[in-house]
Amino acid sequence: MTTNEKQNKRPEAGKKELTPRQIQMRKKMVVFPLFFLAFAGCMWLIFSPGEKEREEPSAGFNTELPTPESEGILSDKRDAYVQEEMRRREREKMRSLQDFAFGMEDEVEEPVMPAAVPDKSSGPAGGSSGAFRTSRAAYADINRQLGSFYEETAGETGEEREMQARIEELERRLEEQQAQKTAQEEQVALLEKSYEIAARYMNGGQAPEAPRQKASVSGKASVQPVRQVRRNIVSLLAAPLPDSVFAREFVKPRNWGFNTVGSDLREPERNSIRAAVQQTVTLTDGGEVTFRLLEPMMAGDLLIPSGTPVTGAARINGERLTVKVSAVQHGGAVVPVDLSVYDTNGNEGIPVPGSEELNAVKEIAANMGAGMGSSITITDDAGSQLLSDLGRSAIQGVSQYVSKKMRSVKVTLKAGYSVLLLPPLQ
Repeated sequence: MTTNEKQNKRPEAGKKELTPRQIQMRKKMVVFPLFFLAFAGCMWLIFSPGEKEREEPSAGFNTELPTPESEGILSDKRDAYVQEEMRRREREKMRSLQDFAFGMEDEVEEPVMPAAVPDKSSGPAGGSSGAFRTSRAAYADINRQLGSFYEETAGETGEEREMQARIEELERRLEEQQAQKTAQEEQVALLEKSYEIAARYMNGGQAPEAPRQKASVSGKASVQPVRQVRRNIVSLLAAPLPDSVFAREFVKPRNWGFNTVGSDLREPERNSIRAAVQQTVTLTDGGEVTFRLLEPMMAGDLLIPSGTPVTGAARINGERLTVKVSAVQHGGAVVPVDLSVYDTNGNEGIPVPGSEELNAVKEIAANMGAGMGSSITITDDAGSQLLSDLGRSAIQGVSQYVSKKMRSVKVTLKAGYSVLLLPPLQ
């Protein structure tokens, strides 16, 4: 055996044998890195950008969707509206600048170059500039066509001028007609006013008659206005008298004083109509009383002469007797009116003072009559019981009648009692 072989056998004899666990650990240390490298390679192949994505995108539509992380959702509508308004203003500014730039290009009138055939050998910069120039020329052409679309032709301009002239002529005629109508209306109003003033002074200051009021649609009769009739004085000059009458009147005592021209000889304005009770009558609550007019009156367009009887309904309120006149009849015509009766002192109603002693006596008698026949009588005989019940019922009926009569208030109006009839105040 040689020396080299002896040297090789010595380390092999000196090596230790590995246990199965150590062998398994060494295998794992070799396999796990291989798995990790394979996984890293797969991830790189999946997420690495391809050749198409590395190329720069050409001009055209943006196919990428915007990410929502770039702009968050605003919590307030007002801020969103403000931002949108600012963006709109910025877009308008940019649009106005672009329009101004294109307008300047149109004024320069650059010569239109023929469309160059794209050279495949040229780089991407040359292709993009040519596309931009072509799009700008197309945009300018579109603006030029839109501007010429709204240009007016000679025929349209002439027709519009003719139509405008016709409109102005019609407006002028309409203004003239309105001016004529206004002048005529003013003249008619002036004439009506003058006639009204003349009629007022010719009638002695009496107001013109009110138009007749028609019955309402609801079926209720409309109340006619009532007013006093004035006596129009035609002249203050005395009528010619015979000598005998003049001598007899001349010797009588009279006022020889001077009457001033400016003295007012008109009768004072009154809103009431004098009347009197026609005949003596005794009234209870709800009765009717008849008055006789002492002066004529106007009920609407109908003249009611003096002496016409007027009937009203009476109501007793405490110590006042109020009377309401709702209608007036004359010559077969019934006119609905609304008149209240006032005394000569100007108070509504007629005074009817009562006596407290007399009222107390009446109340006592009424209470005594009401208490009669209220006792109960029980007898063994049926006939007697029936007779007692009948008698008690008769007594109760008579007592109730007597008590009602005793409690009723009676008022006696004497003939000739003066009152005033007053329409409702406006």
